Amino acid sequence: MQRKIARLGVGIVGVDSVGSMISETVARMGMTEITLIDRDRIKVHNLDRLVKAGSDKKGKQKVDVASRYAKRAASAKEVRIR
Repeated sequence: MQRKIARLGVGIVGVDSVGSMISETVARMGMTEITLIDRDRIKVHNLDRLVKAGSDKKGKQKVDVASRYAKRAASAKEVRIR
């Protein structure tokens, strides 16, 4: 089953509350191809909706922050997140 999961790819549109949790979860599951789509930057008013994003991440691209956390949580040796 793990090999089948590793071969799957997933695209996540929006990495606010649910999207950031899903990106980390699918990385933990072993998926190796994850595409994150969100053109927004982190703002103070949406910090409470982003998994593990603190005020030091303000102004950074949401996909960059979500990608970093998903890669850290990944169970696969190699994960390609774009």
